[in-house]
Amino acid sequence: MSDMDRLQASIGTWAEATFVDRPTIGIVVHMRREVEEISRALWAGKSIPEEVADVLILCLNLADREGFSAREAVEAKMLK
Repeated sequence: MSDMDRLQASIGTWAEATFVDRPTIGIVVHMRREVEEISRALWAGKSIPEEVADVLILCLNLADREGFSAREAVEAKMLK
């Protein structure tokens, strides 16, 4: 298991315990809000690492919830 796979599993476990009964679409809605925060921060000349981390956490949570490896999906996409 790679570091990213372990991170995905860890985030999935944390998210399921923290956001009990959140529907999968709720992850996507939250992700959209976080991407908007990145956009606003960039326009304002502010730092974005925390917002990028939020989006990455949500992406890994979504992949875990949907039952696929985000790492494998990214690797496959990069080969196209």
